[in-house]
Amino acid sequence: MQNLKGESRPSEKFVYPQSNEDFKLLYKKLKAYARQKLFHKYPVLEAENEDLFQEAALALFIELSQRRYQGTASIESYFGSIFLKMCNRAYQKLKPELTFDEVVHSELFGADKLQEDKRQALLEAIEELTDGEKLVITAHYFYGFDYEILALRTGLTEQAIKNRAYKARKKLLTLLTNHPAFKN
Repeated sequence: MQNLKGESRPSEKFVYPQSNEDFKLLYKKLKAYARQKLFHKYPVLEAENEDLFQEAALALFIELSQRRYQGTASIESYFGSIFLKMCNRAYQKLKPELTFDEVVHSELFGADKLQEDKRQALLEAIEELTDGEKLVITAHYFYGFDYEILALRTGLTEQAIKNRAYKARKKLLTLLTNHPAFKN
């Protein structure tokens, strides 16, 4: 039985693929799921999405052939965890740690993006945030990481990440609305 989103339910008995056709159908199903739910989670790896998907699909198929999948989660969720682990490893190789200084000195804060006085005001306001708030704001708004991935990367819950982002936005709004560069 499928839920409203078309995903199989964990309580449903998974039928292991028996033929090449079964594997092809599962591959297509997982590809659609990955495009809809997973590819956007690591925006800096966008060019590698296809390769990472294929590696994750191969890893899943190996696990299926060895009958390791227990059926406690939907096959999509199980695949998603494999895919995100591979993305996390690829990201670690690409950029081991995201730092505030890297963001500040990157093209994201270039003069062509913001007027110099507004850029400086924003930098000063971000400096007023705690380290945790700086990380969430820069990773989410400047690098495009979603809250789920930030939670995985930091070891915090997704709700804790959302709370940090909310508090940081609130502080930034207060600081910037009082700054002369942002007054009209």
